Amino acid sequence: MFKGSIEYQTIVKAPRSEVWNFFQDSKALEELTDFPKVTVLSNGESKAGETVKIQIEAGPLKVNWLSAITDSKEEEFFVDKGKEIPFPLIKWKHTHSFQKLAEGELTGITDHVEFESYVPSVFIKAGLYNMFKDREKALQSQFKDN
Repeated sequence: MFKGSIEYQTIVKAPRSEVWNFFQDSKALEELTDFPKVTVLSNGESKAGETVKIQIEAGPLKVNWLSAITDSKEEEFFVDKGKEIPFPLIKWKHTHSFQKLAEGELTGITDHVEFESYVPSVFIKAGLYNMFKDREKALQSQFKDN
């Protein structure tokens, strides 16, 4: 078993409230994630007590993922913990936090992931880094007209 963590920050030109509202719809994952392809199978907000079920598709492989939103503070953060997660992951905790920057004209979105896996953490970190890098482009495009 291997443990690891990664933190990635994206800055977008939009007020924190607008960015927070975008993230409240779990379907936003579909817009943000090109690879692996993500389909949200549940509805709900990113607030404590909700669950989010997604299907992840990488080529011919399809797996389901179920997370519970365990903690949330409006416009500041929410935390999802994996309940049913695919191999090679064992544990998953993802904290999404939102920071007001530059007099509210910019928002920092920080993703902090802690995980345990059956494979060395360097492989999980590399995949997560690439996913967050792609999401950064999608987020900046989403908020480019602000």
